[in-house]
Amino acid sequence: GGMTPKNLRLLEGADSLFMRAFGDKGRLSPLLKRVPVYAVLAEDIGQRGAHLVAFRMLLTMQEEQEEVLRAPDAKEAQASLPPLAEFNAIKHSLSWRGSYPRKLVISPNEIITKDPSGNITNRWSKDEFTAAAAIEEENEDAARFVIKLLSGGLLCGMGSTDLTFSALDKEQRSVILKTLESLAVA
Repeated sequence: GGMTPKNLRLLEGADSLFMRAFGDKGRLSPLLKRVPVYAVLAEDIGQRGAHLVAFRMLLTMQEEQEEVLRAPDAKEAQASLPPLAEFNAIKHSLSWRGSYPRKLVISPNEIITKDPSGNITNRWSKDEFTAAAAIEEENEDAARFVIKLLSGGLLCGMGSTDLTFSALDKEQRSVILKTLESLAVA
């Protein structure tokens, strides 16, 4: 990572060592001399690539889910299992991701998070749910809570995970925790 910016002087110019080696390919040399070469100076290009791959995977999975939900049998099943509740909340993530708005959807069979435009960002079956608890803080206005799961979900990694959210207020947090309790009992 970051080798190109550090070695830019070795790459610049049509007569540079790199460009001579790039173009010196025997019969293919005339073709390669017409290929434009650009130096990528972004230091985080690997992270950008990984993000793009993950985003494309998410889109593919959402499209597959939509196809499943369009099937006649799925529509009947979906209609018979309406969400228990939907809540606007703030999801707190790793320090590099920060905090961001999510809709927390709790249904009889699963827990889903959606982005503000309604796209599913993650989902867990009720079997993966283990517990939920309030996080008490010195700030009286804080309404954080944690959802404990057996697995990290589609894009959260492997192993057990704790998801931290903030409700709008402590009253909403209480309703969310009671709704999650009913999921554990069901």
